[in-house]
Amino acid sequence: SFRHKEIMNFVMMALEQRRRVSSFEKIDLTGCKIGDNGVKELVDFFAEHPEMTPKSICFEGNDISDDGCISISKIISNTACMELKAIDLQENRSIGISGLQFIATALGGRQHPLRLLDLRTRHRSDCIRLFTNAFSSNLNAFPDIFRFGFRGNDNEGLRE
Repeated sequence: SFRHKEIMNFVMMALEQRRRVSSFEKIDLTGCKIGDNGVKELVDFFAEHPEMTPKSICFEGNDISDDGCISISKIISNTACMELKAIDLQENRSIGISGLQFIATALGGRQHPLRLLDLRTRHRSDCIRLFTNAFSSNLNAFPDIFRFGFRGNDNEGLRE
């Protein structure tokens, strides 16, 4: 759609401008509805330019499904993108168990943990199980703050 292309063009222009800036803190795409294709475009850009990876990406309310989670798992796994410290995926109601599995697997193998992972999703008990299994062999990869919940329930789990 036109809105999607307009938003992605703006994000890409901002990222290109970042080459002149030493630190890039956050991309907040809350409610932009970029969908799986927009996520893929962004992740592909960071794969080509890992030095431009922000510290935080907010994908809240962007109609992301399991396909988008495949792309997100790639940036999580990319060792050149270790600047990324926070991912917000809340209010993406099309994320299913399969998408959560991709993210859990990518995080379980990450050498530098995220500081924040926000996965408030309708699959609360499955989410807990998947992430517990993924981190069982690498507790250092567990995010400092891991938020999960469903339908407005704001449960927060802190790493101990």
